[in-house]
Amino acid sequence: MFSKIMGSKAKITELENENADLKAIIDNRNLELEAQNRELKDQLGDVITKLNQILEENLSLRKTNENLAKRVETLETLLSENAISECESAETDETPVSEPAYTPPEKEKYDTLILSDSIMRHVMKDCPKVTKYSAWRDKWYEPHPIEQDFTIPTKKLQPPIKGKKVIMPGARCDKLFSEAIRLSQQYTFEAVIISVGVNYRWEWSKEGEGETINNIQEFLEALKIIFGCRIAYAPMLPVSSKNEQDNKSLPVAESTAKLNESIREINSQLVEFCERRNIKQLTCPSFTMDDENPVPNRHLLAKDGVHLNRKGIVEIDHLIMDYLNTLFWDH
Repeated sequence: MFSKIMGSKAKITELENENADLKAIIDNRNLELEAQNRELKDQLGDVITKLNQILEENLSLRKTNENLAKRVETLETLLSENAISECESAETDETPVSEPAYTPPEKEKYDTLILSDSIMRHVMKDCPKVTKYSAWRDKWYEPHPIEQDFTIPTKKLQPPIKGKKVIMPGARCDKLFSEAIRLSQQYTFEAVIISVGVNYRWEWSKEGEGETINNIQEFLEALKIIFGCRIAYAPMLPVSSKNEQDNKSLPVAESTAKLNESIREINSQLVEFCERRNIKQLTCPSFTMDDENPVPNRHLLAKDGVHLNRKGIVEIDHLIMDYLNTLFWDH
């Protein structure tokens, strides 16, 4: 009897030991599964983050596509109107000989067009003062185009370069786009020079620079289609506070520094875009911004710190003349 009891205790002890071993194995396995679970959670978090980034990019691309679709719709409307006009002209061919068919006037030819906001107002040729344009002054928020012809003497014994300049003070891409449509219906150009962007500056502190970059990129793409010629873009110039040099207005100086950071970022993004789209960048070395010189050559800017003074106008004049002479005659 005693031996049976001892044998049972031994069996119980053996079972307890096996149970302890199984428990240890299960605990270890649980720890491994918890570690794997944490790793999977981290991987899932990374996937969700990337998915959100892709969704944001898709939304941005969708918005860009919608804007481009609107531009294309406008161009298709213009082409449709031209087609209708041509059909109507063809129908008039069937009229009696005594009533000759209408012939649309031939487009006037120019070598180049400068299309800009007020930054290039006095470049190549001074524009009249605002006081001579009462219609524009009475409607301050509706930019009125100021149109001028100019010529550029060439470096060689070649005919002078014939140019047209159209300035819309306070304009952004949408206003300049409407003006570009009008000009493309009346004139032909071999090269178009664009300056736009600084009139978006009131939005950068609230909405960032992304919308400005998208607008300018879409605008430049549309101009290539409208004019079918070489397009050159003059990047935005740095701005300067009139009190910044003697440090008497720190808040203004801080605001100016932030504006120039935005301008520098926008210009950097547009450089890459223009390189991909074969659009010439007309960068003036005198206004190039870097970390050591965030507002270069303040002496080239007017008192308002945004527009060019007489010295600054000469710098931009030389930049444009060198580009056009090289484009047309330095072959």
